Amino acid sequence: MKPKKKSRKWLLVLLAFLVLIAGLAVYATTRMGFFGAPDQWQNFLLIGTDTRADEADAGRSDTMIVCSVNLGRGEVKLASLARDMWVDIAGEEYGENKLNAAHRYGGPQLLLDTLNEMLGLELEEYVSINFYGLIDIVDALGGVDVEISKSEAGVINKDVYNDFPHAQVTKVQGGVAHLNGVQALTFARTRRLDNDFGRTQRQRRLLSALLAEVKKSSPGELYSFAR
Repeated sequence: MKPKKKSRKWLLVLLAFLVLIAGLAVYATTRMGFFGAPDQWQNFLLIGTDTRADEADAGRSDTMIVCSVNLGRGEVKLASLARDMWVDIAGEEYGENKLNAAHRYGGPQLLLDTLNEMLGLELEEYVSINFYGLIDIVDALGGVDVEISKSEAGVINKDVYNDFPHAQVTKVQGGVAHLNGVQALTFARTRRLDNDFGRTQRQRRLLSALLAEVKKSSPGELYSFAR
């Protein structure tokens, strides 16, 4: 079965997802229509790929988060998956490899199949963005406020120029820092301070910070960002 990617623009999809978490469930359900009965848990996969082109359904899955939503309870649960987890890739031709290789070999379909076989899930829905997608989301919201450590600030200030040598950014310090798109991406990707567990924890912190920004915006404003 072909995985069900949302037909709306990826930006509207993810913003609508954030709106849902913020408590604007009626708006998100009307626009998206894929969360089913209001008191059932619905699961889908958030995929962040390591591509820099417009196509998000290619490359390796740099970020994988299983998102469970229950509209009736107003609850959302996020579970990060380690990209370097050694697994049996679904199918007979791929064998064992890192989990993020499944997306490279067969896109979202193979990744969903692998996760469903490995974890006993029934994932069919997914939302996928690439590096530029995250940058655009953060910049569309006017930046995001994230509480960071002094060490994290140092990494952001230095590493932001690795992929974006001509970036025009303001250096940040430890504490609550206002990050633009390229700084937020740098924050979400870094793991040289610790390990992949620290990296996925930073990704969840960024999602929580984006949620806080969304709470400041009306549905109309969010929709205008996605047009």
